[in-house]
Amino acid sequence: MAFDKGKFISDFTQSGMEEAQAELLGDKQADMFGQFSTKQDLAELRRDMNEQTQKMRLLLDDVQSDMKQAEAKLEWRLNQGFAMISREFNVLVVSNTTVIVSVIGFVVFLFRG
Repeated sequence: MAFDKGKFISDFTQSGMEEAQAELLGDKQADMFGQFSTKQDLAELRRDMNEQTQKMRLLLDDVQSDMKQAEAKLEWRLNQGFAMISREFNVLVVSNTTVIVSVIGFVVFLFRG
């Protein structure tokens, strides 16, 4: 609802108020009405909020995608690391077993001899 300052002043001057006082009151009333949001203001605000919400959703989707990629790379590196440790452990087992068998063979040789 638009504020009609002229009608406001006219109504108050016709009821006996001085014109200067009615104008001052009309100015203040117009200022007060000017601070209210219109339906159009609220619709624009809603559109802006929807746009910002959509942008945030897209940004969150990007972050989530990046996190999944980083997680996959980390998992691959962990698997590679564990595979390498497993191979090194197997080499140690074989070499230690070889040493133990050699020592046992030497001890048997000493006792037979």
